[in-house]
Amino acid sequence: MLEKTSPLDVPLEVRSRMDAWYALFMRAMYSHYFFGVVGVAAATISAATGGALGKALAAASAICLAFLGFVQPDRKYLKFSRAWSILDVAALRYRYGEATLAELMDALDCGEQMIAEFEHDTQPRTSSKPQTHI
Repeated sequence: MLEKTSPLDVPLEVRSRMDAWYALFMRAMYSHYFFGVVGVAAATISAATGGALGKALAAASAICLAFLGFVQPDRKYLKFSRAWSILDVAALRYRYGEATLAELMDALDCGEQMIAEFEHDTQPRTSSKPQTHI
């Protein structure tokens, strides 16, 4: 039995954006877990061994944890995975005639806005300490 409609092709520009966002969020996720696990493992082994090896592992742990704090791959994962998810659903709906090209473009815009909001969110992480005003 043949299908009534054949799937529409997602425009190349949208497909390439989806692929880029997917690659970016996967790389960020792997970086987050790799540096986190290696940093904690190196610190643990460093504390258990001591000596020159312990010092080298402590330095490796500090580098891994500094990378996590400075680069913040967890935030990169969130922004790109959320943007990709929105666009992926819209692309699927578009392919099967459940969404228009305009709706697909709106999803692309929404993903771009989400990424931009994360990039421009420079608010420091909240502290549990009470703030004092001078």
